[in-house]
Amino acid sequence: MCLDPARLGPDDQAVLADAAWWTGRVEESIVARDQLRDQPECEEQCHLVLVETEEAQERGAFAEAAQKASEMAAIARRCSNTDVLAMSTVAQSGVLLAEGRVAEGPARLDDAMCAATAGELSAFFTGWICCLGLQACMACADLLRAAE
Repeated sequence: MCLDPARLGPDDQAVLADAAWWTGRVEESIVARDQLRDQPECEEQCHLVLVETEEAQERGAFAEAAQKASEMAAIARRCSNTDVLAMSTVAQSGVLLAEGRVAEGPARLDDAMCAATAGELSAFFTGWICCLGLQACMACADLLRAAE
């Protein structure tokens, strides 16, 4: 039996996208998340904007990446989702670091790390953000911040 993605609702699309992402089927994950685009605004759309942020950053389109990360933050605020709001902060930090702004990037990262260590986030996002934070600190050789 084959699953018809057109029959899935937004929550189902998000689960399909997560499953595809974690099993290495990135393109399938993006397609599933893209199905949320025409739905009423929801936190799952932040994941799609996160991918767009990362793609722009990889192309060196830092202004576009920063705009996408800000868009993600705005959606997260309107949906009142602290998890994806913290992730948007990590994305904003990543753009700053990719631009070589090593004073601003880690400082921005601190906001997300504070939310993670204060217990404000779900367990999944706490782990994800802590891993990304450590990775960012190591990449810019901010060993004191990494140790914290």
